[in-house]
Amino acid sequence: MNEKVIYVSWMPLTKKVSNDWYIDYLISKDQTVEYWDVSYLLRGELNQTRTINPCYLYTIRTYREVKKKLQLPENRDTLFVMLISYDGMRASFYRLFSKKSCRMLYIRWGSQPTISVSKSQKIISRLLNPFSLIVDIYYLIKGRLYQKLNLVRPFEIVFAAGQNSMKNNYSNKVVPINLCDFENHRKAFLESKRLVDGMYAVYLDVYLPFQSDLEMHGMHPLTAELYFASLNHFFQLIEEKYKLKVVIAAHPKADYHSDVFNGREVIYGCTPDLVKDSECVIAEMSTAISYVVMDYKPVFFVHNDEMNNIYENSVMNDIRAIAESLGEPVYNSDRLKDCSQINDPKISKELYDNYKYLYITSPESENVESSEIFHSEITGLFTTINNTHYEKAN
Repeated sequence: MNEKVIYVSWMPLTKKVSNDWYIDYLISKDQTVEYWDVSYLLRGELNQTRTINPCYLYTIRTYREVKKKLQLPENRDTLFVMLISYDGMRASFYRLFSKKSCRMLYIRWGSQPTISVSKSQKIISRLLNPFSLIVDIYYLIKGRLYQKLNLVRPFEIVFAAGQNSMKNNYSNKVVPINLCDFENHRKAFLESKRLVDGMYAVYLDVYLPFQSDLEMHGMHPLTAELYFASLNHFFQLIEEKYKLKVVIAAHPKADYHSDVFNGREVIYGCTPDLVKDSECVIAEMSTAISYVVMDYKPVFFVHNDEMNNIYENSVMNDIRAIAESLGEPVYNSDRLKDCSQINDPKISKELYDNYKYLYITSPESENVESSEIFHSEITGLFTTINNTHYEKAN
């Protein structure tokens, strides 16, 4: 039997992806791996920086190519790791794999707090965009119907980070793991390298005006000039109040060619190290908030007028929910005149620990590396498949 693991992803392959999603680890264990990049098929052309092109990468641009590869005899007993969230929009794509009785796995992490929205607010928001409402209802029904009618197979295993991800999974088995940021934090703690001299605050960049995910969710981009002007104003107030400098932990997708942060240092690929040695953190909404939680760092949440206007029922709800879960306010930088309007954040160990076990890790997995858990489970699945073939042959 050809024991192969194929990652099917709507993300172009980068070094961070290969590390965070255990590809490097599997290869180190002599596991045969392929990475099918279907980002163009599902999301159109993406402007992704720092991509890599290893021999195991296959770029697939049509449904016909997917079907052709699924028909190959060598892929019959493959385990498919689906780096594509399931919903009604992707149900037809998942149906291709289900028709071939493919064994699919899913890594569920990155969930964050949500804020309660009143029914009246939801109704008003929906009525403002009736076409979007119809589309959402259609895909909601389609996604659930495909599962109800068994048109898509349950995942063999869902690997879930945190209690919140352990619930409501369409799978035969749920296995606790740690968020990739938890593992990166563990490595940063062991390496103990300092990247910035002196006292500093770190901003967790989300590359918001240029995020490719915005278009996928039907959201308008922000005006870059207004956004960065507002951020830099807040950075200046923090620098004045606490007598330190602000450095930028660049988002993995970011590629800043111009000086949008007014001369402040921008550092790529080192977020856990930067948070670890910082005095405090500035954030909007980001899964990287997990580093704040694990290091028990003071955090300031920030937004501006334009975000409040166009993202009132989306991004702003996410920011408020994360801030509320950690017991902190959200500052509108456009409404701040001087640093006296900013209060010292208060760290609640109880709130931080609650966030940690809801969204980052679990008591069952926190003392084990997720890569080891993942490898052990897929090894067990291959053993089961082999035993089934042996029993049928005899």
